[in-house]
Amino acid sequence: MNRIEIRALIQEKNEWCVSIIIPTSRTSPERRVDEVLQKSISYTKTIIRQKKPPIDIYNLLVISIDKLALQVDLVHAVDGLGIFVSPDMARLVLFPFPVKEKIMVDQTFETRDLYYLEQFSKPYYVLKLTKNEAHLFLLETGTVAREITNTHFPMRNGYAFEHAKPTMGTSFGFARKGFEKDKSSMNKTRLKSFFKEVQHNLLARIKTSDVLITGSRNILFNFESAPDNHLKIRGRIIGNFKDQNDLFTRARSTYFEYKHDEIQILIDRLDEFVGTKKVTFGIRDVWSAANTGKGDMLLVEKDFRKVGDTLQSGQKVSLPLAKHTKIPDLADQIIETIIDKGGRVVYTEDNQLEKYDQIALVFAIERVENPFSYDLPHRLI
Repeated sequence: MNRIEIRALIQEKNEWCVSIIIPTSRTSPERRVDEVLQKSISYTKTIIRQKKPPIDIYNLLVISIDKLALQVDLVHAVDGLGIFVSPDMARLVLFPFPVKEKIMVDQTFETRDLYYLEQFSKPYYVLKLTKNEAHLFLLETGTVAREITNTHFPMRNGYAFEHAKPTMGTSFGFARKGFEKDKSSMNKTRLKSFFKEVQHNLLARIKTSDVLITGSRNILFNFESAPDNHLKIRGRIIGNFKDQNDLFTRARSTYFEYKHDEIQILIDRLDEFVGTKKVTFGIRDVWSAANTGKGDMLLVEKDFRKVGDTLQSGQKVSLPLAKHTKIPDLADQIIETIIDKGGRVVYTEDNQLEKYDQIALVFAIERVENPFSYDLPHRLI
């Protein structure tokens, strides 16, 4: 599922939005996954019946759920799956990260896992290198990898590996050694020239996009040693892959881990802000700050929820008290407030923000260094 499809699910609003999210561990037996899926579907149908939709809507929802269930690959299960159905759309989503079971029939879909998935769905490139060729592929979550074919790629090394004849020495052995030395030196020079041209064409194509590079250890070393290397290299995959599908599987795993590390770096930077006026954390303080227009970036665990009540001012929050306005999920309200005011929301996995009570709000992010501007150490596989 690509970014556009994920965004469509997030934005869907309908009186009958059905969400079924279940964990499907890669190591779980096929039969166990099927049992959990069928039990969740049965329970969901009961909930739909209890809400008494029009019969045509009920039939449409049930038929869509059953059709999507048949598409589930029980043998090659990932970490989780989601079935999202409304009268206007029906989608099966595979989650490459742990999820908790959630079943909901509401006016929107259950979006937390979708938002988290969206963070990993940015398109990126994979550059496959040999001493003679350079191939470029575009990858995006939920789409088939596509090779770039244009005036720049694929590239062939036009620097012929021909060498000047060695100068005759006083003996055959001396002449042969001179030839091999010249050959090695010239090969390295021409390879660097080729790689410099590859980098130039790559920058013209991808500009500021992320890229993974793959090839032999020696090839990648020479490529990154080429002058004027301004690429955003986010990972290296060592190996000469004859099976492209194997390469793309490794690439997706590598890029997912890079994005996960990127979020962790941002969390680590929160320590620098504690004790300053650049961050607040905990549901009460974050609620108050968000509702007074403060905060540029919200970090929240993707499954964090908190029921609460608010005073009439709308800014103070209790957890909970009678006679106040009941709010089923304070975290969702904060998320919507930050987004409506043009802020950014970053979702983390559960327990990553435990020391910050599962939620933190960063102020004046434009006046501090962009925490995502760091170049992470290359991921080597």
